[in-house]
Amino acid sequence: MFRERAGAEPSPLQAALLILVSIVAGWLSYQFVEQPGRKRLRNVPITILLAACVASGFAFTAVLNKTDGLQGRLPPYLRAASTAMKSEGPRSYECQRDVDGTKHSPGDFCSLGGMASGANPTIMLWGDSFSNMVQPIVDGVSAETHVPGIVATLGGCPPFRGKVFPGSGAEIFPGCERYANFAFDHFMDTPSIKLVVVAGDWQRYESIYEGNVLKDIAKVLAARGGKMVLVTAVPNPRGDSPRDWARIQVAAGHEISDMTISRAGQADIVQRGNQIADIAKQVGNVTLVDPFDALCNQQVCFTVKDGVGLYKDTDHLTQDGVKLLAPRLSSAIRQALVDIGAVEKL
Repeated sequence: MFRERAGAEPSPLQAALLILVSIVAGWLSYQFVEQPGRKRLRNVPITILLAACVASGFAFTAVLNKTDGLQGRLPPYLRAASTAMKSEGPRSYECQRDVDGTKHSPGDFCSLGGMASGANPTIMLWGDSFSNMVQPIVDGVSAETHVPGIVATLGGCPPFRGKVFPGSGAEIFPGCERYANFAFDHFMDTPSIKLVVVAGDWQRYESIYEGNVLKDIAKVLAARGGKMVLVTAVPNPRGDSPRDWARIQVAAGHEISDMTISRAGQADIVQRGNQIADIAKQVGNVTLVDPFDALCNQQVCFTVKDGVGLYKDTDHLTQDGVKLLAPRLSSAIRQALVDIGAVEKL
C-alpha cells in the first residue's frame, strides 16, 4: 500500500515503522476481532464456517471480475487512468504473437483490412509491440483503399536477421530469433509486398545493426518499386504513466487534465531513433513519421491531454494516444500506396 500510494520504495526507517504498525494492527485485530469472534462461533461447526468463507470469497471474486474491479467505487477522474491501463487495439490479441512465438489466429499472419488471407499482400506491418500499437491505423487504410496486407508483430522483437546478440531483442524473448528470421524470409519470398510499415521501441535495440536491417529491407523494396514508412521514436514518459497520473490525482483530490514531460529531456530517445532512421533512409524510398510531432509542442510532450491518458504503461501509447498519431501515419501510408501505384492519386 505504501509503494502504491507513495510511488516509491520505503526507506529503511519507513520500512521499520511500517513493520511496527503492522504488528500493532495484528495485535489489535487478535484482541478485538479474532478472540471475540471465536467465543461467538464456538458452537458453529467449523466445516460450515470454512465453507461459508470459501463461498463468500468466490462470490466476491466473481463480483470483482464482473464489475472490472468495482470501477464504480472510483471517482470519475480516476476511472480515466484505469481505462488507460487497459487500452488495447481491437485486434491486438488476435494478431500479435506472444513473446515465445505463440500465435492466436489461423495461418502464419493476420490479414489487414479484413481481407481474405489468400490475397497477395501489398502491405506488411512489421515489428514489435509498437508496430502492434499502430495496427488499427494501418488496418484502417488497408480497408479503405482495398489494398491487402499482413501483420508480422511479436512483442519485443524488431525486424532483424541472423543470430541472437545483445541489443537484438532476441536475447530477452525466446521466440524472437526464430520468428524474426521466419518473417524476414517470408518478406523476401513474397515479391507482392511493396510497402513495409515499421514501428519499434527503438531505444531498446542496437541502433547501427537495426538501422542496417531496415536499410536492407528498403533496398529490397526499392528493387520492387516499393517504399517503407518508418515510425521513429515515441516519447518516453520515464515512468508508469497511468499509475503516476492516478497517484497525483489521489494526492490532489481532483482531476488533473494535462500532464507533460520536458521535450528537452527526451534527447536520448530522439537520438537513438534518429540513428536508426538516418541509416534506413539512405536508400531514398523511406518516409519518416515522427510521433514527437503529434504528441509534443516545442517545450513539452503530453502524457495526459484533456483528461485522457496517452500512455497505457511505461512506454506504449493508448488507443487515444495512437489517434493523435493517426492523421500523420495514415497520410504517409496513403501517399506511399499512390507512389507505388497501388491506388489512384489522392
